[in-house]
Amino acid sequence: MKNKRALICDGGGMQGSFMAGVLQEFHRGGIKPEFFDLYVCTSAGAFCCAYFLTNQVKEGIRVFEKHLPKGFIGWKNFHPYYDLNYLKKILTEIEPLDLKRLKKLKSPFMVSLTRPGRKNPDFFDLRKVKDPICVLLACASAPILSDEMNVDGKVYFDGGFKAQPPIHYPGLNKYSTKLVLLTYPKGYQLKPWAWEIGSLVLARYPELRAMVKEAPVLQNLAMRKIEKSKKLLVIRPKETLPGHWLEREAINIKKNVKLGNIEARNFLKTTKSW
Repeated sequence: MKNKRALICDGGGMQGSFMAGVLQEFHRGGIKPEFFDLYVCTSAGAFCCAYFLTNQVKEGIRVFEKHLPKGFIGWKNFHPYYDLNYLKKILTEIEPLDLKRLKKLKSPFMVSLTRPGRKNPDFFDLRKVKDPICVLLACASAPILSDEMNVDGKVYFDGGFKAQPPIHYPGLNKYSTKLVLLTYPKGYQLKPWAWEIGSLVLARYPELRAMVKEAPVLQNLAMRKIEKSKKLLVIRPKETLPGHWLEREAINIKKNVKLGNIEARNFLKTTKSW
């Protein structure tokens, strides 16, 4: 029986550059897109995998190291703001994603999005959606921090509000090897009280506020489940990554990429069940 492999990618904003470094090292090591039978991604993980799966690894690294710091994260009304128009320009003009190659992928490329008021995230196969760029933009959409995104006529936000990391994707138990890429060190937990305070600005929008308040609780539960599991392989940083999820300093982003390179190299050398 074939050893079916699934790659599960976390979110993490600009700290997703760590995962980009992991996939860069995989590419150098001869791991091709068809090596995994399934890709399940959230937020920054979806961008990392999109460039890996289309054999545009160098372009994907440049997106994090060069282009995102220039104009994606700014300030508006005294809070951080994501410029989704600039992100679209990156994906379609500056480092255009090869959508033809994306559509021809053999392995499902599932991306999680959050729909306010829904208990579970929705997953979209980027090979089959009408507009992959629109889905990727929704991966970076958050209340207050960006404009909202419509996918198939419905409002969606970053899948990280319900699935960060997306370890509860239906059918994952069918895959004998499951590798999870994380952007946080072992033992890391979010502070729900901080998110609850932040959600107060959404008091007039109860569904959005509930979505924001619940996000850290769900993520902390997922992290604890990963650490208890004996069935999941994990690549993660040993310590908190340099910079912040809103990082704009290229030097810290490059450090994250290098740390991803190192952890991937160590994993490939030491993991016998691979």
